[in-house]
Amino acid sequence: MHLIRHYMNQPIRKKLLLFLISSLSLIGITIFSALLFIYKDFSHQTVTMTSKTLDLYTRQLDDSLSQLAGYSLNLIFDSAVQDNLVNLSSTKDSYELLMIKNRLNEKLFLSASSLDYMDHADIITPGNQFLSSASGRITKPGQTYEELQHIIREKGRCVWEISPSGQSSGQLVMSRLIQTINNNFTYEPLGILSFYIDVDVLTDLENFSKNYYKSFFFITGPSGEILYRPGNAEELNTVTSVGSSIYQDFNDTAYFVTTQPSSVAGWSYCLLLPKSEILGRIVTITVSLILIFIFLIFLCILTSFCLSRRITLPLFHLSREMDSVASGNFQIREDELLDSTADDELRSICLHFIQMTDQLDTLITENYAVKLLNKDAQLRALQAQIDPHFLYNTLDSVNWLAKLAGQKDISTIVQSLAALMRQTMSAGNEGYTLGDELKLLENYLSIQQIRYGERLHFSNSIDDKMLSLPVPKLILQPLIENSIKYALENMDKTCEILLEVKPYKPDCCRIRILDNGPGILPETVPLILSGQLKPRGSGVGLKNVSDRLKLLYSMDEPLQITTDEQGGTCITILIPLEGGFQCQ
Repeated sequence: MHLIRHYMNQPIRKKLLLFLISSLSLIGITIFSALLFIYKDFSHQTVTMTSKTLDLYTRQLDDSLSQLAGYSLNLIFDSAVQDNLVNLSSTKDSYELLMIKNRLNEKLFLSASSLDYMDHADIITPGNQFLSSASGRITKPGQTYEELQHIIREKGRCVWEISPSGQSSGQLVMSRLIQTINNNFTYEPLGILSFYIDVDVLTDLENFSKNYYKSFFFITGPSGEILYRPGNAEELNTVTSVGSSIYQDFNDTAYFVTTQPSSVAGWSYCLLLPKSEILGRIVTITVSLILIFIFLIFLCILTSFCLSRRITLPLFHLSREMDSVASGNFQIREDELLDSTADDELRSICLHFIQMTDQLDTLITENYAVKLLNKDAQLRALQAQIDPHFLYNTLDSVNWLAKLAGQKDISTIVQSLAALMRQTMSAGNEGYTLGDELKLLENYLSIQQIRYGERLHFSNSIDDKMLSLPVPKLILQPLIENSIKYALENMDKTCEILLEVKPYKPDCCRIRILDNGPGILPETVPLILSGQLKPRGSGVGLKNVSDRLKLLYSMDEPLQITTDEQGGTCITILIPLEGGFQCQ
């Protein structure tokens, strides 16, 4: 459990690499075990098949030897051979002796030539007279009659042995005693018949080896000593005996050894197969598979490393940017963050994080600006904490004095100013509507109408349904004041100002102030809205109205200023009907 917990707490890249390496290692062990099992099973099957094949092959060899033994019996029981051998020992005439030898040599030649694998046939008489089917090339026996007592003791049974020294090392010898056959059953020895066998022809090793790679065929004695070795076994010339184990090493080379005893002779047939010849192909395949698997493991690890890096690098950058945002730094390195991602889910997460951070930064900035405005308002409120009743009473006294003196204009100005101050200095915007704002505007215009007289002409077009719309305080008066300052004061003719309030779209109210003044230069508009161009006099200015609308309604451009080609300025503001909807 601790190991699993430790693994789960690792970074994603390490977990991916560890999982892949563990999986590939498990697969590799499984494949290696399977190859090892196949290798052992193939070795076992090879030995089994070789043993069975050698058994069939040795049966064919033994059948050939049995056939040879039958030929020898036919030759021994031949009456002509019997008579000639009897006469050979009793004839003194040299000519007759020569003729008898020729007849016997001819018989031996016919017997030797009847079998492909028989090299020649010999007879040696008790008098050491030598007869041979190859009399032209073999003129004397390898051993005397007296030296062949081991054959004489067998009393006519076949004796199988390697050719004696002086003869071909590639020959086996089958010998048996020739005895007289008569009615007296005396069985007098007449000689020893020997058949010399060419083992290379008998075994047909060339064709046999085609099926068994580079095989070596041996004939071994009872103790494992080598009685016969093929001519192609030069690398095994120093080997003198073969053991009984299946796997043996000769001259630093490993061999499969298969042995089958002969049912005819007293030796065993032994087949040596080099392991490298038999298993070389499967070893090559196994090594190739292992190398390919190692290469695939390396390729998979490299691919998984790149893939895990491709996955975890964006997460690392995203985590770093999150830490930066948590510390208060909202400046995200977008290029580095997005360049490390593909067009996938991680990129979508990064884009949403960037968008969320931008919105959070905007909200914090707006909240900070609201706090600054609130502090400024609080400071202004503290500065204006002079008892307003004193001002109202003073203005009321001035109003009565103006009435007593018959100064109606002064009385109107004082009344309008008192009402304007009372509405302006009332606390908060709670329950403040567009109708209240229009009343405040009427008091302001009463003062300006007396001041400018016929030079100012104000008109309005207001939808009555909009009078109950909640609006912030002092949004119309600064706009009318702007028209007076920038239009009326810069023209000699009458200044026409129109206030238009109408519904706009399903969820919005549009307020427009139009004048016929000289207009505002287009390049001046951004300076006014950004606050770089200060308003004339002591008014709050267009920037103040625009900033308050932005904060209240979260609008990018709540106030727009346009100028007609023939002159005149149009100021447009949009106010959501429900307060929380945007109208743009």
